[in-house]
Amino acid sequence: MLKSFDIGGEFVKAGLLDMQWGKFYDQLFEDRQEGDYVALIEFERDYVENQLVRCREFHIQLRRFIHSLANT
Repeated sequence: MLKSFDIGGEFVKAGLLDMQWGKFYDQLFEDRQEGDYVALIEFERDYVENQLVRCREFHIQLRRFIHSLANT
């Protein structure tokens, strides 16, 4: 399997993103790997809906982070 980009090592340890987002990104990567490579994998609807909500929150955090970099 591929290794995910280490948001925790790059941005969380530097204090630029909250640890929850590093863990969330890692979970998304694992889910994607399973979806792509595990035969007949299924995700529960509630899990996917919850992940979509968290993706929206993560997107907001990343936009703030990128905006803060642009203003430094």
